[in-house]
Formats: sequence, structure tokens, C-alpha cells
Amino acid sequence: MKYFRKIVAPLLLVLLVSCTSDDENAPDRGVIVTTLDFNNTILENAEFGDVVGIIKGRTNIGLVSFEITSQTPEGALAIDEIAGELTVANPDVIDASTSPEIVLVVTVKNGDVSKTSNVTITVEPLIDDDGDGISFDEDPDDTDPCIPSQLPNYDGYDATNPIWMAGDCNGDGVSNGEEIVNGTNPYECLSTINVSIWSGSLSFTDEAFGFTNNHNSNPDTPPLAGCGSLTITDPLNFNSFLGPCPADSMLEITLRFTPASDGATDGTVTVPAQDLTCGFPLGTYSATGTYDELTETIILNYAMDDGFGFIINGVLTIIPTP
Repeated sequence: MKYFRKIVAPLLLVLLVSCTSDDENAPDRGVIVTTLDFNNTILENAEFGDVVGIIKGRTNIGLVSFEITSQTPEGALAIDEIAGELTVANPDVIDASTSPEIVLVVTVKNGDVSKTSNVTITVEPLIDDDGDGISFDEDPDDTDPCIPSQLPNYDGYDATNPIWMAGDCNGDGVSNGEEIVNGTNPYECLSTINVSIWSGSLSFTDEAFGFTNNHNSNPDTPPLAGCGSLTITDPLNFNSFLGPCPADSMLEITLRFTPASDGATDGTVTVPAQDLTCGFPLGTYSATGTYDELTETIILNYAMDDGFGFIINGVLTIIPTP
């Protein structure tokens, strides 16, 4: 028994010394932080809060935090300090022509230990033919600056685009470009006129050439009410002499309403001169007249000029079809 103890004691001493020696040579097992560089793209019409990407960050103990320590252009993006999610903070500085890249450094930190992620976001130019601020691949109609419709506070349009300037997105008879010059809102309707009275099927009584005929507006393309305006399809039904236009050459005439005074239920109507075609040129159509919401009546004095000196004048009465 004494012999066994004599053998074990030296072995324990050797093991103890050996373990102590290994611990002294072991690597530092403190906090470790890792991250990766990040690259992505963004369209220059990005909006506030749009997600640009997520910066990766890991640590072996606890959690990391994220912080943007430098950025050009300054303030373009923001980062969630816990999740590392990059979002648009200032859309106004995201411009492909002036800043084709957003370059930033994100510091990923756990206590006093940190790593940096170098981030490059390429700003892609917006392909937007009609100037409504919607990329062609997302725009339902890239030839119409008023589709899709927008709320009155919308400001993503390109006020220098000629297609957008010629449009009338609030339907008040004033072009978008004129609205900007006048300091008014091209997307806000301020009209008090109840144009919707005539937005369904209509009956036209036309006194051309001394006789009267009644016509109904095309049921497949009913009139459309806007802000102080009314667009009537198949307008050649206006005139009994010419008759309706073929379906494959459907025309539109837009009436502009102006109340006699603020809040009045009657006033004047104008149809700005516009060229007409119906498989062949028909000349120019224009009209002036009156409207009355209480009697639901529009009376137009129109003129059709064929461009060769022959002018057809007439009086047209328009009322809703019961």
C-alpha cells in the first residue's frame, strides 16, 4: 500500500505541472468580432425607409452593435444599431448624376473589440420616360405621367420632363408645368364642381342643320370626371351630321368647368380647340357654353373647322341618361 502511494504522488505532481504549463501557452479566449464588406445597388428614386441591405456581424460572446462611422454623401443611409439593416435616410441626396456611389464604413463592435465593413452602394439612374418618378419596369404606363395616380403630397416627379409638364394629373385643366409656375399643386384637386353628375351615360341633343337628334355616349367607354373637367369619349356623337366615330378610332373631348363664383353650382364650360381625326382628319373642334348642376344640364356652342374654310356651328345640350 505504501508502495502504491509512492508511485501515485509523483504522477499527480507531473500531471499538475503539465496542465499548468498548457494553460499558460493556450491562446487568448477573449471577445472575437467578425464582419464582411458589402456591395449592393439602389435606384435613384428610392424613398425614405427603403431597405438597402443588411451588414453581417458576429461575435463569440454576447452581441455586436453597428454604427456608420463615415459616409459619402453624408446622411444618405442609416443603420439599425442592433440588426445592421441599412435603410434610406435622405432620398434627396441619392442621385446617380451627382453621386453614382454611396460609400460608407460601418463599425461592428462588441465592447472594445471592433471590425469595419467597407460598404459601396451603386446608385442606378432611373429610366422614366414620362417623368412621373416611377421606373419604367414598375410603371403601369410609362407614356402617361399621371398613371399611377398619386396622393396630393407626392413630390417624386421630374418637373423638367416635357411629358410630365404637358400632363394634367389633377384634371383641373391646368397642365402640370403651369401648376409649378403658378405655385399650385399638380396632384391636388381644389375644385368644388360636382362634375361626376355627367360621368355616366349621357344624352346629346344636337341642333345641327336645323334638326335635333339624341345620342348616347359609348357605353364601353363612359365619360370620366376629373378635377373640374369631364372627358367624353366618342365625341363625334356630338354631331348628328357626322355620326359616330369607328370603335378603332375612338376620340375624346375634354370639357373644362369654371364656377360663376366660389361655391356656385353653375358656371361656364370651355372645350379648348383640338384636332380631330376619325380614320381621316376632321379639322378642329372647340366650344364654349354653360353648365348647371341643379338642372344637370350642359349647353355647348361648338364650331367644327374642317381646315378648308368650311365651319359647322351648332348647339349641343348634354344631360345624364336616366
